[in-house]
Amino acid sequence: MKQTNPVRTSKRGNSRSDILKAALLEFIDRGVDGVRMEHVADRAGYNKALVYKHFGSKELLFEAVLTAQFQEREQTRSSISGDLSEMLMGWSKANKSDADFFKLLMREALDFEGDRPVHADQRKAYYTQQIAVLADLQKEGRLPTTLEPHYLFLALLGTLSIPQLLPQVAELVVGDAPGDEEFEQGLVVFLKAFGEVLSPK
Repeated sequence: MKQTNPVRTSKRGNSRSDILKAALLEFIDRGVDGVRMEHVADRAGYNKALVYKHFGSKELLFEAVLTAQFQEREQTRSSISGDLSEMLMGWSKANKSDADFFKLLMREALDFEGDRPVHADQRKAYYTQQIAVLADLQKEGRLPTTLEPHYLFLALLGTLSIPQLLPQVAELVVGDAPGDEEFEQGLVVFLKAFGEVLSPK
């Protein structure tokens, strides 16, 4: 299995943060079932006892990794504003800089099929806030009210996430790979036009 580079840490650094970064990469590489606490400890540059001291168990560590990822996403989301085209391009830019987040969600989907998502209520609130932004745009006459906001958000989420979740599919469909200049330029043009089409004249 291909491994990503170890997390470079300092014993005088923030051990909890270092462990979370290492655990994120381990869960992506190995999946929840395949990760052992010693894997995380080795990658972070600390001993296993310290990992257990901070997080108690692998399951709690996975929850902490997901929570940290969603907190970072919330900080980014709150800084994105403007009309729909600007918001779409802002979300797209944030997604491109956070591919590990999507890889982690893919691992969660594979490892916890049928189970209730970790911290489901908090994560639902995160999405509810974004859906509310679309609903507000509808109230302001800046989006068609014929588009139910929950399904509209789901459609936009798919459009913005596929390049990170399924880059091989995106390349087959578009002809250029996500990350290539041609793909990224084309996506910007599309998102701007898409936002304009959805916005009432």
